[in-house]
Amino acid sequence: MYVYELPEYVVMDTLNDATRAISVDCLMGRCNTSFANTFYIYTGELFVLRRLLAQCTRVRRPSLADFFLVPFPLSVWRVAGWYGRRSVPNVLSVLSEHLVHMSNATAHKHVFLDTNDALFLMHSENLPHFNRAIVVHLGPDFWSGTMRDPWALVRKESFERSIIAPYRSHVSEDCWRPEADRRVTMFGALNTKRHPIRIMLIGHFAVQGDPAIYVKPMSDFAELSETAAWMQRSQYCLAPAGDTPSVTQRFVAAVACGCVPVYVDPYTRIGESEDNNPAPSATFPLHRTIDWSRAAVRASATFWKTPSSRLVPWAGSQGRWSVPKKLSRRVTYNLHRSDDASQGVLDEINILLTQ
Repeated sequence: MYVYELPEYVVMDTLNDATRAISVDCLMGRCNTSFANTFYIYTGELFVLRRLLAQCTRVRRPSLADFFLVPFPLSVWRVAGWYGRRSVPNVLSVLSEHLVHMSNATAHKHVFLDTNDALFLMHSENLPHFNRAIVVHLGPDFWSGTMRDPWALVRKESFERSIIAPYRSHVSEDCWRPEADRRVTMFGALNTKRHPIRIMLIGHFAVQGDPAIYVKPMSDFAELSETAAWMQRSQYCLAPAGDTPSVTQRFVAAVACGCVPVYVDPYTRIGESEDNNPAPSATFPLHRTIDWSRAAVRASATFWKTPSSRLVPWAGSQGRWSVPKKLSRRVTYNLHRSDDASQGVLDEINILLTQ
């Protein structure tokens, strides 16, 4: 692994921006304030960076490198900018001039860390060949773009060698419970102040009138620990897309608690060479190394457009839907374990480098 040496003032200013909002301890540990808790879920890249530096042999000569690491926390830089003024307003202009070994021939061996939604990925016109690199982000698509309205994503540029990492979740590692303890068929704690799909889902399940279904606004719950307790005793947990087509931390929290997440994606993808509603690309985290076929549900649009239908038709299908404990461990970050999410990212980097 060849690690770029970036200007110290850029890296330090990034962390200074972060520490103006939260303490450095929060970046790798627990947070106490509202903004810090929002920041927390976007910092998986710090775990990946530490694992890469600890486990990969570092070389000084670029000709000996199997891959090139750009050790800059792009997501931390972006999210810190939501809080305060950056002393480096455009990090791309600084980074590009230092990536001297990045060319058309080597771009596919460069690794960038940006655990933010794919919608916000940089464009290659700002950094030549960037879309050919290995980019660690939060998904769900291999695309950058813009939101045309609350229901439509305009796709811009494909990132075929990207890796979808899990969000960091606030649930504890001992959240998982065996299937025998689950008496609730479907659970959802949805923030109705964000995307309208969440209000529609609450209304949908209110029509069902099933006592084994408990889907309520997030405001009905006192704190996150209460929603985790519901996940522990539920078979399926609603995990609708967020303000962009990402899977959000709710998906990861459900898996960590052993509840099968039901991902509802209402977005139309619009691209220059595509139909108005193409099939979504790979959605779920670490899809190259995790088999999600019986551990997560991708709900079709008809589920929430037709309130008279049952939203759990898979419950009676052949085979069993469940989240094994080993899978719940693979979507959480813990550098003391060899099977956590950061190790999963390294495993997928290795897959891409050997293809």
